[in-house]
Amino acid sequence: MTKTPVRSTSAQVGKPVSAAVKSVLLKNTRALKNMSAKTPFFYTAVPGVIWGATLEGVPFLLSDDAQYITDGEISVIENGQFIGLDESFERRKNQSVFATLNDSQLITYPATSPERAVIYVADDVNCPYCRRFHQQISMLNAKGVTVKIIGYPIYEQSPEQMRGIWCQDSESSRRHAFDKAMLQGEMTPTPASCNADHVTPNREKSRWTGSDSNACYLP
Repeated sequence: MTKTPVRSTSAQVGKPVSAAVKSVLLKNTRALKNMSAKTPFFYTAVPGVIWGATLEGVPFLLSDDAQYITDGEISVIENGQFIGLDESFERRKNQSVFATLNDSQLITYPATSPERAVIYVADDVNCPYCRRFHQQISMLNAKGVTVKIIGYPIYEQSPEQMRGIWCQDSESSRRHAFDKAMLQGEMTPTPASCNADHVTPNREKSRWTGSDSNACYLP
């Protein structure tokens, strides 16, 4: 152990640790092969306990002096009863993650009536459940729900197919190409001039919400 960070406060629950605290945690765990600069750390409601996740998205809990570590999540007990996951922490953590996403690389379907909610959806163009959900987007929009799509390829053929969609040069053309893929199964070829990867950055960030294909999140 090299140093113990300053203990967190209740106002920090669900927020990422500072760069300085992260640096200390990584130094204190430098012998663990699964720790890297990409490892996320968030404050929990339990004083002295930090939530983290491997690059594969497997959660773990770490003491804030990095002397103790265990796999698992934070759960809640109320009135002597086991309630389940700490939903307040999960919601705040997800809000922190969504705030870091590049909004210009989300495919957005805005509410067509006064907006009442925004949901984020992790989608793969080859996921059958994702395609079923896509058929409901216009209904959700009419009810005041804005839907933001995170490109989240999991099938082997999906990364290149989705790159073709995200490489379209405008939001409307990306949305049109995505609709064709989800509703008709027609994939849009990647423009020869596009060498960028507009999918991976948001995908890597959103995995800390526990994303899998066709996962929905209400911030």
